[in-house]
Amino acid sequence: MNRSKTVAVCLFIFLICFSLEAWADGLKSNSALTANKQGKISKEIEKLRNLRRSQINVWQYKETVKVYLFAEDEKVEILEGTYCGGEEGDKQYTGNYQLISVKGNKIVSKIDLGKDYEFVENTLHSGLQLFVMPQTYEQLIMIYQYGSCNIERVEFYRVDVEGRIYKVNFIDKDGTVKSGQFTGPTGNIVGSDSSLVFCSYNNAVGYTFCDSYNYNAKDFIQTAISMTQEKTVDGEPRRILFEYISALSQEDYKRAVYFYGGSYDLLIKLNPDISPNDKPKLFERYCIKNGGKCLISEYPDFIDIKSSMQLKSGELEVEVSFKPDNKPDFEFRVRRIDNEFKVLDLPPRHQK
Repeated sequence: MNRSKTVAVCLFIFLICFSLEAWADGLKSNSALTANKQGKISKEIEKLRNLRRSQINVWQYKETVKVYLFAEDEKVEILEGTYCGGEEGDKQYTGNYQLISVKGNKIVSKIDLGKDYEFVENTLHSGLQLFVMPQTYEQLIMIYQYGSCNIERVEFYRVDVEGRIYKVNFIDKDGTVKSGQFTGPTGNIVGSDSSLVFCSYNNAVGYTFCDSYNYNAKDFIQTAISMTQEKTVDGEPRRILFEYISALSQEDYKRAVYFYGGSYDLLIKLNPDISPNDKPKLFERYCIKNGGKCLISEYPDFIDIKSSMQLKSGELEVEVSFKPDNKPDFEFRVRRIDNEFKVLDLPPRHQK
């Protein structure tokens, strides 16, 4: 082989070797970057797995989304006594909690819950739970929180196809938006094809309150309410009256307007300077300036409502008696108007 051919062969071999070495170095470099990147994600996820308070898996279109309940600053205490929310010796956990969703080894979303949550082991309110909607079979995440011996409060969260977490609110007919709803101590929720019913016993007034909601794939929309005792048959109009009086006593006049279906003639006559269309303002003036007895504390016998139902002109009318200030009973009428019960009467006025 002559000198020029030898040089050419050596140069060819050198270029091949150099290219292979450079390719190998590049591959190592890319692998290292990938490994580092994956290592950071995996390290964070590993932390969630090790320090989570609770975890639930949600199935979304043939893929699993893992949702973690996690608090960086979680603290644990041992219960020193037994109560309705836990047994002596159980662990109670507190902290600034988050809901964190993971899909395909990647953190997708986070929701800050805050520090007002307490979780107790071996109880309904120990962590995350899964709820399957009866009709659509959509999987929702539940968080129970202890309320009292009669009540647990429950919140719902949904997960979309991308693995993002969203709060599911409760939207009432009167416009109130709630982040959760009350159940009994067992957390029982009655489900049907069209709605969910949440019931809890209110020890302060001695009634069981029930709220029905339809789920629209985003929020729960209220469809019916009632308050009942053992053999109460007028639970819906009774609840309407309770919410009406409660709204007035809480100075929530917008809610009161929703539950009121009576005449505004007196309110307009007493307050000519207020627009007849500003109904919440009319109620406010009536309660504050016109002598309306709008505080529920003025009705000490409210929990002992006695009502009679009569069918008049195809409408259900309920007459409810109170004894404010130990004076003769005052009657509130509740009538079905356009398929909904409404209160027809204003609270009585203070006598001068």
